[in-house]
Amino acid sequence: RKHIAGTRMNWAFRVVATSITEPHAYDEIHAPWCCGVVSYRQALLGKMMRRRSNKFPAGMSHNASLDHLFRHVATYDPMISEFLDELIEESKTGLPATVNRNPSLLSGSLQLRRITRFVKDPLFRGVREPILAVKASNCDFDGDFLMVTLGLDKHFERLLQPMRLNTSVFGFGKPYE
Repeated sequence: RKHIAGTRMNWAFRVVATSITEPHAYDEIHAPWCCGVVSYRQALLGKMMRRRSNKFPAGMSHNASLDHLFRHVATYDPMISEFLDELIEESKTGLPATVNRNPSLLSGSLQLRRITRFVKDPLFRGVREPILAVKASNCDFDGDFLMVTLGLDKHFERLLQPMRLNTSVFGFGKPYE
């Protein structure tokens, strides 16, 4: 149960599920800071190396960028926060990701979602999820873990359109009620 594919996966993380308590869309999730920094490391490195400033007129070097990221996995940084927000803005609707709760194998247990926010509190180590989306994955917020796999491009999102919440069917009788 530690890993979905028997090994660690790139561009994925496994965290405790919590509920979103403010107004939200039914298919969005809010990812934790540490997972955003680690999982989107390559995109963040590119943004850091291209950003010019008084301190780094040619942009940060690869090593300086990597060092900066690793120092801020567990601490908030305004520049990294700005870059994570830019990634979401550039995606227009949110960063695509699949959400799965092991060992659920029922219809709808693997769902295509959108990361619309990174929680800025580095001490928060869970993924916020809509209460209306937990039936399929049999999630009840009592310490259940979710596996989140990032979709790195629009091709991934197009391929997984059948996994959207609005395509899951419930109510064909037991045991799927």
